[in-house]
Amino acid sequence: VFCCLPHGTTQEIIAALPEHVKVVDLSADFRLRSLEAYEQWYGAPHAAPKLQEEAVYGLTELAREQVKGARLVANPGCYPTCAQ
Repeated sequence: VFCCLPHGTTQEIIAALPEHVKVVDLSADFRLRSLEAYEQWYGAPHAAPKLQEEAVYGLTELAREQVKGARLVANPGCYPTCAQ
């Protein structure tokens, strides 16, 4: 499933999906590993901290093997991909 919802809305949606469903999230909801950093940058606590821990940042040049086996891939935005 490609999740293309606005930032801040995908956390609960993805948490409600069956665990066998693989997801690529295009919002920024799962890009930051640290829950504290997420809250600092986005001004609210993360609504799906367990999923945040399992999410893989999908920059394949740096995490190709992790992306292959991930259930949840946080799609990088345009800035990090062009900076590579």
